[in-house]
Amino acid sequence: MSTATTIWMPSAVFRRTDGEPTSWPRGPFSSETWLHVTDDELAEFAAEIAAVMTRWAERELPDDGRDRETVFAFARAVPGQP
Repeated sequence: MSTATTIWMPSAVFRRTDGEPTSWPRGPFSSETWLHVTDDELAEFAAEIAAVMTRWAERELPDDGRDRETVFAFARAVPGQP
């Protein structure tokens, strides 16, 4: 079983909240991998992922004049077989 991580970054066009299209050629992504872990290790992994997400969600936004869009990010990991 391969444990390589796949990261997929599609070039995409999305709709902003005002209905106007916006192009996101570099940011959108999907990532997947198979892990070999115990329940405790998976809990540690979850805490690390949650910490990264929290750090980004709570960061101070730069005052650089750039428009920022709301992005929905989620993660999940459950026992399974390839």
